[in-house]
Amino acid sequence: METVTELNTDEVARRLKVFALWVRTGEVPPAGERVETGFKSWQDPEKKRLIVVGAARSHDGEEGGRRASLAGGVCRPDGEGAQAGLTRRVRRGRGGSIGPFQDPMTLEQSFPGLAGAPSGAVIGLANDAVDFFFGRGALTAGMSRYSNIIFAQIKAIDPDYRYDSLGAPSTHEGWTNQLNDMRFDRAVAFMRKLREIEPMKLETLRLMQRRADIAYEAGLRQLRAGKLNPRLSNEEALGNFVDREVRKALRDNFRNYGINEESDPVIRVNRRENSVSEKSYRRPDARVGDAAFDVTLTRKNLATPQVRGFFNADFRPEQVIIIRPRQLSPGSSYIITRPE
Repeated sequence: METVTELNTDEVARRLKVFALWVRTGEVPPAGERVETGFKSWQDPEKKRLIVVGAARSHDGEEGGRRASLAGGVCRPDGEGAQAGLTRRVRRGRGGSIGPFQDPMTLEQSFPGLAGAPSGAVIGLANDAVDFFFGRGALTAGMSRYSNIIFAQIKAIDPDYRYDSLGAPSTHEGWTNQLNDMRFDRAVAFMRKLREIEPMKLETLRLMQRRADIAYEAGLRQLRAGKLNPRLSNEEALGNFVDREVRKALRDNFRNYGINEESDPVIRVNRRENSVSEKSYRRPDARVGDAAFDVTLTRKNLATPQVRGFFNADFRPEQVIIIRPRQLSPGSSYIITRPE
């Protein structure tokens, strides 16, 4: 068994510094700019020195200030835990500071304008935001480097993390599958180690979108072969098939990570979400934190009773995420923000 261990290139080190800076500040420096990742919380309270990665000189001009090091993708003072530099919460509203091809990690980065959107707004998913950011024609070397970057990010949060494989993938599809796995690993690490749910929302969307696309193609084949047995219409039969396939894939994935979506209070798949005020309930296809997910073939908006019911549920979702197979139209998936 081999593990992802190639972490010694200059580019990987640079991107790890960028990642540590982004987690701390929400900002990504322009390309080519030198990255320094000193943390004010690590200032020497007596000498008022700011610790800077890779520099023995402190910001007050004196020699001998405490050195910080880049260990496992996080800037930390020597001798302190590697998790320290990542304990800052992934803040909302970072969509403007990191583009979709720089590996978005939150819904705000994948839906441009979401952070400042008015109540009830409908916001489309950024182009290719749920795809692998190197693109379909990516070189294997590029995908390998990106795999190393994600591995280092996870190790910074969870030093015991391992990604076991039978060897490096030999195809683009194989690399994409590995990177999707590692992205989900990263979201789980954020959730379990840092109690941060935002990356899990985006990875849930990515997974549901991929499975909806696959299920739609499979459903069309079954419909043409006469295997779906429509009751009301072909579209109704196809939609039900896609729903079932996506839910099954999502349940299986959560269970592989030891997440019990039957009892978990914030990660649930097709569970009743009650509304005491309305004395009713709704069943979103998934719920992660304060986001409700709905897989559908038809477009929905705030006028749709089902969507209004989601917002009226007692867990008070901030967003309802509509996921439609991408074969239906460009920009088929979108977010509806909570109305006032």
